[in-house]
Amino acid sequence: MIASKSELAELAVGTGENWVTEMSVEQLDELLRLGDDAVGE
Repeated sequence: MIASKSELAELAVGTGENWVTEMSVEQLDELLRLGDDAVGE
């Protein structure tokens, strides 16, 4: 799981933004989850 999150962070964020790899699964879910207003009917 940690290796996957590290690889994802390297692909998705710029240099110096590896703080994403320190986040828990729950924190990542909260960060990336679409709000109800963003989801179509």
